Amino acid sequence: MVKEGLEDLGISLDELKKSSLDDLYKRILDGITVDDNKYQSEFRYRQFWSMNRAKWLELGLFYCPKCKKFETLYSKKDNLICNECGIIAKYNRYSMLESKCDNFNETLLTSWDDEQKRVLYSRLDFCDENTVILFEKELDYYCVKKTEYFKKPICRANLVIYKEKIEIEFENDKKTIFIKNIDKAKLQYKDVLEIHYNDDCIRFRNKNKKWSAYLYALTINYLLKINAK
Repeated sequence: MVKEGLEDLGISLDELKKSSLDDLYKRILDGITVDDNKYQSEFRYRQFWSMNRAKWLELGLFYCPKCKKFETLYSKKDNLICNECGIIAKYNRYSMLESKCDNFNETLLTSWDDEQKRVLYSRLDFCDENTVILFEKELDYYCVKKTEYFKKPICRANLVIYKEKIEIEFENDKKTIFIKNIDKAKLQYKDVLEIHYNDDCIRFRNKNKKWSAYLYALTINYLLKINAK
């Protein structure tokens, strides 16, 4: 069984005897790694019918390729729609977005994500320290020590991101956290932004509407790289 498995991966018994463990590990990992998106683009496996195929896509896709704006997309049934320019991209049964818009080819979600990150990072490179990069109001705000568990939100707060800092605006107060003091930002669940800094962890969640916490996590983590230079 082992011999047949190695042969399937293109590894002979002689190579097995001569290769180091690191080389074998790499060969085996390369042999069993599958690029689902490449497979789908080549073989076009047809997915099951769904009434709300595009639901929640706006949590991950925040950039409109037509009007070049962020946070203007929303999903409706199997469509992703921009409320700024009106572009409609249908999420088809081959797990790709298609549109009748000019110069819009059938696109994998990962390809759309690669393009939106390229545009985002390019814009962040050229913004100045006084420009408001992102702003979201009335988010549920959580704050605990890194050794504690999150419980109920403490209050509502506005989140403002600049190139060198983030500001958390409360009803009668404001908290500033410099980007250089942040360890990391990450996405929790599908729409919760979590930020680690010093000994604390804070979370933001928007219960009023769908929002791309993914965009905010990407932005903060890229600003970390800029501020580390």
